[in-house]
Amino acid sequence: MLRCIVCASYSGEEQPGGTSDPYEVASLYCRLGETNQALEWLQKAYQERSPRMEELKEEPAFDNLRSDPRFGDFLRRVGLLQR
Repeated sequence: MLRCIVCASYSGEEQPGGTSDPYEVASLYCRLGETNQALEWLQKAYQERSPRMEELKEEPAFDNLRSDPRFGDFLRRVGLLQR
């Protein structure tokens, strides 16, 4: 049920009640503990050039992803973490 609510919040276009930023959807999934979904949506945010990507390294909403090696790999791939 919560997954449906999160997906419904992403409208794909800017409009009241929805978000046009997949970064926000990733943040919601992360807060729900859905790490796979959070990482998928972060990839979408990167592909869509979300302006919030620069906040990713220090955004508290993603704290529970920091121990996941895939998150570190993602940060390196997008240039937010040096090798």
